[in-house]
Amino acid sequence: MAQFSLFLTPRQKIEKRVRKRFGDQAEEAMRELDRCTDEWGSRERTQAAILKLTTGTLENLRRWVERARYDARDVIGPAEEPTAAGARMVREFNGWKQDPAAAAETSFADLLDDHAEPRG
Repeated sequence: MAQFSLFLTPRQKIEKRVRKRFGDQAEEAMRELDRCTDEWGSRERTQAAILKLTTGTLENLRRWVERARYDARDVIGPAEEPTAAGARMVREFNGWKQDPAAAAETSFADLLDDHAEPRG
């Protein structure tokens, strides 16, 4: 008999969010996200931060992954504790395509929530 769990692991929630956001490109997006290291907390924390900040294109996702690989705090900080300076950095990094106020409304927990919709 197969086991059924009411709760998804953080990894499963990340995968679900990637499938919803990237559709046919979800596998490639997960490969990119899996390049993140486990340097500052958990890999899923860094991945969730990237998903919060990305504009939803693979090119932009790759840029955020590279930024996180250099220093995960550059991704985790603006995603989890948005400030005016962080919002400006995100807008500039994304080429002004994401509304920083909308990004600030989504917490790390929201990103892992199956019902929260990505913004931006």
